[in-house]
Amino acid sequence: MPGTMSVKGLYDYDNSLFAGMVLPSAMDQSVMINYIIAECADLEVSITNWETLKVMIESWSISRKHSWERMYESTIQDYNMIHNFDRYEDWTDNGNGTGTGKNTAQVNKAAYNKTDPVLAEKQTSDATTNTTTHNTHKGHLYGNIGVTTAAQMLTEERKLAEYDVYMAITDEFKRKFCLCVY
Repeated sequence: MPGTMSVKGLYDYDNSLFAGMVLPSAMDQSVMINYIIAECADLEVSITNWETLKVMIESWSISRKHSWERMYESTIQDYNMIHNFDRYEDWTDNGNGTGTGKNTAQVNKAAYNKTDPVLAEKQTSDATTNTTTHNTHKGHLYGNIGVTTAAQMLTEERKLAEYDVYMAITDEFKRKFCLCVY
């Protein structure tokens, strides 16, 4: 029976096997290599030529980097775990108005020996007003809209907290480069 080439065997032959592996900048390459070695050490590789495998690991990681970045970013988002509604709003109300009015004032006086008053003075004025309004509002609405209970959301948060990007990439590596036949 011919010998097999394992991930650990090729890495021990030359530990620069993963030197070209590209990861999101926030991830640690040595941690990633340790994950892969720990999970795939004795698995046979599908590409037994060390130089070819090294180039393929680099090409594969370059093609997957964007997805891995998104996966990693989703694990570090800042949010309130029991809010399922978070909206920011900005709006402006503009208005123009014109008003006209007529005021009339009159003064009636009665003479000393008369009982009926007589118009003594009358003033009339016309007025026009123009108004312009410009109001800006900002709002932040947040909370739980009631579709999902806080307890359900906490349960989902615990599942999310268990997600490990390093393990997800290791599983991809295993499916891509290892023969999982026992």
